[in-house]
Amino acid sequence: MNTWRLFLVAVLATGLLSACGGDDNPVGGNDGVTTFDDLVGTWNAIEDVFTNNANPSQKVDAVARGLQTVLKFSSDGRYEMTISEAGFSFTFKGPARIAGSKLFLGLEGSDFEMELEFTLEGNRLTITDRNVEFDFDGDGSTEPATQVTVYVKA
Repeated sequence: MNTWRLFLVAVLATGLLSACGGDDNPVGGNDGVTTFDDLVGTWNAIEDVFTNNANPSQKVDAVARGLQTVLKFSSDGRYEMTISEAGFSFTFKGPARIAGSKLFLGLEGSDFEMELEFTLEGNRLTITDRNVEFDFDGDGSTEPATQVTVYVKA
């Protein structure tokens, strides 16, 4: 359980911070042209893999270990992400926008904005964060990692 709480903190505390404004122009994605409206709806994580940057053979799939993540985008440019595991649940909310192949997620009540990479292929959304930390060996110390989460549209 401590690993997952640490994971939740890592999601909040990492990512490239940006103060850029919105971009309503259509942007390129793997499926041609992607707009924010293409993301609107509910997405369920089917994979959430953390890879140790120093040792890429060391991987942890949080979904396989019981973590559930639901990501919702609304047409007013906001998101809500609920992460739950073993009776523990936490929800993040805030503004969301896309620019090119980047997804920007703000945190309600904060100036922080995470810059993530994304691809959209049909009903499959893949989000990559190259700036997370994860405790791979459960010793209480985190290691730099890359997180790739694959969602399917509900």
